[in-house]
Amino acid sequence: MKSVSTFALSLALLTSAPAAVVNGNFASPLSTGWTTLGDVSIQSGAAFLTTSTVLDQDDPPAPAGTFNFSAAPAVETGIPGGPEEFAGLATGDLDPEPGAGNFAFEGSVMKQTFNVPAGEFLTFDWQILTNDDANDDYAFITINGVLTVLGTQAVATTGSTPFARESVTSTFSRGFPSAGPVTLAFGIVDTGDFNTTSALRVDNVALVPEPSATILATLLAAGLLVRRRRL
Repeated sequence: MKSVSTFALSLALLTSAPAAVVNGNFASPLSTGWTTLGDVSIQSGAAFLTTSTVLDQDDPPAPAGTFNFSAAPAVETGIPGGPEEFAGLATGDLDPEPGAGNFAFEGSVMKQTFNVPAGEFLTFDWQILTNDDANDDYAFITINGVLTVLGTQAVATTGSTPFARESVTSTFSRGFPSAGPVTLAFGIVDTGDFNTTSALRVDNVALVPEPSATILATLLAAGLLVRRRRL
């Protein structure tokens, strides 16, 4: 009986514990709430991850490091402590088509762990910027070690500065039916080659109530207000 009570108490504490993404709008330095690997920085109020090194000429004829924004190089995949392990993946999980010789070469990742109440949604805005024409570099997230591809550089079709192309800004949303801890990682990787730089821009990372619950709460509040006025 004691173990059941202890379990119920632990579950109640987990469910009622404050659940929030720390520094999801990147108003503070990345060291507040986030851990990073590779070229990760804050640019124009958003997190910015690239596949650029520092000393190599990734984007000729541009000088080496032109598209690196943190002075930390992107990190080789497939090594201990590399992007896969950092994002909670197994070695090789970032290779798009290893059987066809299409491998991931290097990348950058950022992550954070937080508690999610049951029924809440994770949302964030994302955008891909690139100098690559091969349509193979891609941006991704992992949630508790499960990989989801956000998009490849093929979605970047509009001219940009300083990158050659950028995508429109899209919003990602994912619901959580059960409460619990979540480790969220964002990443960008070079695949096929490492001759050009691609980047992922992330902003407005937040947990929000289930949309239907929000609407219901609004309607209930409006109904209570009308009732009070009638009284």
